[in-house]
Amino acid sequence: MKLRRFFYNRVIRPIITVHDKPEPVALGVFIGIFIGTTPTIGIQIPLAIILAAIFRANKIVAAAMTWPANPLTMVPLYWFQHCVGAKILGKPPLHVSDIQALVNTPLRDLWKVIGSDLFWPLLFGGFVVSVIFAAPWYPLSLWLLRIRRRRIDERMARILAGRRLALASSSERRQRLVREWGYNFEVAETNIRTAPNCKTTPVKTALHNARFKAKKVAVGMSDAIVVAAETLTVYQGKAYGKPRDEADAIRMLRELSGTRHAVITAICAIDTGTGRIIVDHDEVVVHTHKMTDEQIQAFVKETGLSRTGPYKVQIENDNLIKRNDGHIDTVIGFPRYIFERMMPRLLKRKRNVPESQAAHKASA
Repeated sequence: MKLRRFFYNRVIRPIITVHDKPEPVALGVFIGIFIGTTPTIGIQIPLAIILAAIFRANKIVAAAMTWPANPLTMVPLYWFQHCVGAKILGKPPLHVSDIQALVNTPLRDLWKVIGSDLFWPLLFGGFVVSVIFAAPWYPLSLWLLRIRRRRIDERMARILAGRRLALASSSERRQRLVREWGYNFEVAETNIRTAPNCKTTPVKTALHNARFKAKKVAVGMSDAIVVAAETLTVYQGKAYGKPRDEADAIRMLRELSGTRHAVITAICAIDTGTGRIIVDHDEVVVHTHKMTDEQIQAFVKETGLSRTGPYKVQIENDNLIKRNDGHIDTVIGFPRYIFERMMPRLLKRKRNVPESQAAHKASA
C-alpha cells in the first residue's frame, strides 16, 4: 500500500493534476525521468529545472519526476548503468562498493572522479539507459493527459447542461479564448471601469473588481451563471490596470519592458438561481524583452487598445514576451483551470431559494 501511494504521489499525480498544455507537461516528464536516471549526483532537481526552462517544458513536473534519484534506487541504478557502459567500452566492470562510494562522495570532491575507471563507463551507460528508460514516458504522459482532458470536458458539459452562461467582459481576447475551449456563452458587457486600489494588495483588488463586475451584471439576470474576470499587472508593488488612452498604454509598456513582473487574473462566478458566489485567482510571472520607445509606439498603434490592458500587445507579438512562468491564459485574462475548478464548487448543491431572494443576495 505504501509503495503504491508513493508511486501515485511521485509519478502519476504530478502528470494528471498539473494545469498546463499536454506537450510541455509530457516534455517535463521526459526531462525529469531522464535527469533522475542519469548519474548527476546531488544536482538532479536544479538541472531538470534548467533544462525545462531551456526547452519550455513544465518546470514543476520536471522537478517532481526526478524521483528515480532517491537513496533506495541510486546504487543499483548506477551499478547497472556502469555495467552497460563497461560493456560498450569493452572494460571490466568495477565492484558495486565503488558505486556506493561514489554516491556517498561529497559534491565538492566529485571532480576527482572525472577521468577514473568509473567515470566513462558510468557516463556512457547512464546516457544510454536514461534515454531508453525515459523515452516511453512522453507518449504515456500525453495519453494520460488527453484522457484527463476528455473527462474534464465531459464533466463540464454535464455541469453546464441547460444552464445560461454569461461572460461579463467586453474583452475580445477573453471571449475568443473561452469560445475556443468549446463553451457556449452570451456576452454581457459591463461598461464598468475599474482601477487598482493602492490601499490594499493587488490580489485583493483583482478579486474585489471581479466580484464587483459580476454582481453588477447578475442584477439583471435570472437563473444564469455570470462570470467576470479582472487582470492586473504588478511591478515593484505598483499595479497596472487598463490604459486610459494610447499615451497611457505607451507609458505602461515603457515601464514594463525588460522587467520581471507578475500578472494576476481573478475570476468571480455567480449562480443567480441560488445566489452562490465564488471567487478565485491565478498569478504568473512574466519576463519581457527590453523595447525601444519607437518599438513601443509602433506596437501600440498597430494593435490598438480597444479597452484592453497593456498585455494585448505583449501576448500577440512574441518579440515582447521573453517567457512566462505559468499559464498563458492567465496573462491573456481568463485562466481555464480556475474556471473549471470553480464551476463544480458553484453548482454542486442546489438550494431552493426564491428567485427574488436569490437576485437580492447576488446584488448585495
